Amino acid sequence: MPEGRYVISRIGQTLVVTLEGAADAGALSAASNALAEIHARHGADSVVFEVSGCEVIDLDEFVKLQKAVHTMEWLG
Repeated sequence: MPEGRYVISRIGQTLVVTLEGAADAGALSAASNALAEIHARHGADSVVFEVSGCEVIDLDEFVKLQKAVHTMEWLG
């Protein structure tokens, strides 16, 4: 299975996190950490997680994605 990867883009005050390939724990963790760092430095009004390029998201990966969402909510 191909390794998952992510791209973070800014559109206005919105950060868009695009996940591609396998949404594995490593890719989700790296994306979450990068997102928190970018948000802390530059701020954002909203975050969009775009997962249509993911082959499969299982329950464990969904929980990690949900934790990233909660982290962004906590950061404001």
